[in-house]
Amino acid sequence: MGAEASVVTAAGARVQVTLEAFVHRFASAEEGAIALLFHERRVAHVRESARTIAGVTLVAKLVGETPEALTIDGLRAEKGLLNAIAESCRAAALRVIDRLLAPALAHESPWSCRWCARRRGR
Repeated sequence: MGAEASVVTAAGARVQVTLEAFVHRFASAEEGAIALLFHERRVAHVRESARTIAGVTLVAKLVGETPEALTIDGLRAEKGLLNAIAESCRAAALRVIDRLLAPALAHESPWSCRWCARRRGR
């Protein structure tokens, strides 16, 4: 998705948020997830169906404005902020859900896709 935003922690540290979406290939995918990463380590993970989008995994990468501004433990302690970020990520994905799902729904199955057939050598 490439969406970016920034938030401020209770301690006043600014955090840049970059969002990526991964769409599950099959329409039968009934679960979704939201992962919040800081320094490539998970600081929060949402899997409740009411808070996620079925068939979509959202990955939000959090980057502190300065390297010493945040710690993983300090960020994990910001439960309210992390929940708000997860909800904002879900809302952003819902705003562009048609574009997110278009590639996955373009063909009934990977076998009906001409590009996939060429990759398989048929």
